[in-house]
Amino acid sequence: PPSDCLLWVVDDGHGLRAWQECRQLPYIGDEELEPRIREVIGCHECEDGTLYLAARWEDYEGPTWELE
Repeated sequence: PPSDCLLWVVDDGHGLRAWQECRQLPYIGDEELEPRIREVIGCHECEDGTLYLAARWEDYEGPTWELE
């Protein structure tokens, strides 16, 4: 599936909930700066072998799925 079909589920301390901003990309205020990945927190391999990495970004709260 395309990455927008992958769902983020988070534990907010009160239980599990869907992350509503999962399609939002990291905000870049200065076009000269590129977004920086803080850490890779997971991966998902599709049945066809396509691999997505779960990335957390500097200065951005929500993770995104990125094609390897």
